[in-house]
Amino acid sequence: HQQGRLRLAWDGSWMPFDAVEHFSTQVPGYTWSADVSVLPLLALYGRDQYLDGRGGLRVQALGWLPLSNASGPTVDQGSQLRYLAEMAWFPSAALGRDVQWAAAPGDSAVATLQDHGRSVSATFHFGPQGELLSVDALRYLDRPEGATLEPWHVALDPASQRDFNGLRIPARSQVTWRLKKGDFHWLEMELTELREDPA
Repeated sequence: HQQGRLRLAWDGSWMPFDAVEHFSTQVPGYTWSADVSVLPLLALYGRDQYLDGRGGLRVQALGWLPLSNASGPTVDQGSQLRYLAEMAWFPSAALGRDVQWAAAPGDSAVATLQDHGRSVSATFHFGPQGELLSVDALRYLDRPEGATLEPWHVALDPASQRDFNGLRIPARSQVTWRLKKGDFHWLEMELTELREDPA
């Protein structure tokens, strides 16, 4: 379970959200369902997913009115990268057979996730005690003129380390697109509950 806020443009208003995300650690996959408050009487429902090697993002207003439905190769790549970065919350998946690790300069390592014939890589940066500080990757950003590969930065707050079912992991994160015209800081999220469903 998560809560946080997001915005869709530099000058856009921050919109609070509550979300539930389900992960599969045996086979890479997730579904993220969020209720986003736009106005006091208007809410959006968003569903982001990565299943069977395919990503998808659907947004609806009032629970039924479709606003967007994104899919395709660039969405697949972005969703697969999201899964790789969010392994910070279920670190046992980082030792899966589909994930390879390579040393990088400083206290960093590059993780590569192979799934359904596609590979994505991200650089994980660690602190002096081995705590995960941030994740960087090149991820497709959808634009009206077409998707482009852009630097994508996930910052994890080391001060938010909490114990969830015996795992000590960062609860708070921020996501930023590092674009040529400047950083677009667009999402802040806090993990409020984490539990393992029996297999």
